[in-house]
Amino acid sequence: MVHRVIILGGGFGGVLAAKRLLKSAPRDTTIRLISETDTFTFSPRLTEVVSQSVRRDIVIKPLQAIFGGRVAFVKGKADKINFEDREVVVGDRAYIYDTLLIATGAKPNFFGIESVKKHCTPFKTFDDAEKLRRQLLHNFSDGQKTADPKKRKSLLSVAVVGAGPTGVELILNIKNLVDDIVERAPELKDEVRLVLLNSADTILPFIDERQRRDAEDRLEQQGIEVFCNKRVTKADEESLYMQDNTKIFAAAKIWAAGVQPVAIPTYPTMELIHGRLPVDKSLQVRGLKGVFAVGDCAIYDNEGEQLPPTAMVAFQMGEHVAKNIANRINKIPITPFEYDHKGYFLLLGHNNASAIVKNYHLKGYPAARMRDVVYRFRFKQMT
Repeated sequence: MVHRVIILGGGFGGVLAAKRLLKSAPRDTTIRLISETDTFTFSPRLTEVVSQSVRRDIVIKPLQAIFGGRVAFVKGKADKINFEDREVVVGDRAYIYDTLLIATGAKPNFFGIESVKKHCTPFKTFDDAEKLRRQLLHNFSDGQKTADPKKRKSLLSVAVVGAGPTGVELILNIKNLVDDIVERAPELKDEVRLVLLNSADTILPFIDERQRRDAEDRLEQQGIEVFCNKRVTKADEESLYMQDNTKIFAAAKIWAAGVQPVAIPTYPTMELIHGRLPVDKSLQVRGLKGVFAVGDCAIYDNEGEQLPPTAMVAFQMGEHVAKNIANRINKIPITPFEYDHKGYFLLLGHNNASAIVKNYHLKGYPAARMRDVVYRFRFKQMT
């Protein structure tokens, strides 16, 4: 009897689960992947797209090229999940499932500040990264030409809001791009201003202290202004405004200050925790047999600690959930998920990184080289 598996989301968890199921599930299993985008993006390398320090073909790949027709692909947004009828509604069509995997990921969280949503550039997708690069090149070109001091100051200033790993990596990759621009237009060197803002009292509050120190040193070396305890309350075309009434002039304002899970209306309505689906040890949504969730949209209790919304977590979850789905189809008991924290890479600009691998600390070019090798390998695994 045919077993119908539907996977919602084309990120790390969804794509890896689909790839593994092609090998482990019975031959009469049908796999349908529903995604709003038709490409897989290796998100840990997005900041490098801004400085063009990475090739496009190791960051993004069409989903249909990954699966070669072996997975039924639907480009669209899941408008509703009906758990009682076991169906997913996409537009005017309904797809029936026997097993459902929700891996819809996250989207930027502007915390309800409409002016920020309007005037700040989000940074979550490949298109966001390419758009930002074009915007920066355009701003610096216009800034070089204008004689209006106020406008020039704004056009030659860049502010990144959020000093987590994405924000830190992004501002340092923007510095790489700025260095290339200044090499061709040296008169701009003393006018460019790069700013990193964070609402917490330190940058990178949730990562290893050794990596935080590496990042602080690098930001200082590169002349990037860092302001902590600065919460953005408003934005307009030329500036950002803080809770303490300070103002930062910057035409380019990039929002890297947080994400929120992509929510899908359900029937019956699910009780969420911080917008995320609560899952049990097997990654099955609590109270729903045959419905699993992984990645940013799932909340998993890891011995009293919540797992961070990272690609590494989604990767491991995707791999494990594929085993459990295959076990379910084969009527074998499903098993608990155990997260194995292998370490963390933090890119600190061109040929510079900080790495913690099984508690070993590496920095500089060796760390950047290790990161590149590992990420190329992971991309190949995914695609």
